[in-house]
Amino acid sequence: MDTAKDWLLAAEVTSKAGISGQSLFSLEMSVEIALKAVLLSVNADVPKVHDIRSVINVHLKNNSVLPKKFLENLPGYMKVFEELIRERAPAGYGFESMERGEFKAQMKELMPKCREIVRACDAAIKHVEGKR
Repeated sequence: MDTAKDWLLAAEVTSKAGISGQSLFSLEMSVEIALKAVLLSVNADVPKVHDIRSVINVHLKNNSVLPKKFLENLPGYMKVFEELIRERAPAGYGFESMERGEFKAQMKELMPKCREIVRACDAAIKHVEGKR
């Protein structure tokens, strides 16, 4: 989870500096790494790919070890993650599909959602560890 939190901090710092594309890329990484940490906590094999939606559906969707609130919110987390996956390449590699202002607006909308996802993943992992 430390790495996910570091990516989130990088997103916040680059957003404040006006580097919206890099900030959006960092947000995607924060959520991806946080979700991978939850997968690891339930002993799932975590692939070395960015799009882990299918693995999440198999290992997390109905996992009774995870907190009920996390499972209830997982569909919403997945919607945010899907958006982040879609924008990852344009944001990180500079494929100009969006203007800087659009990235900035997207960051304003996504930042609080991503903070919540990273926080929820951290809490879910602590919950799982407490059951061991």
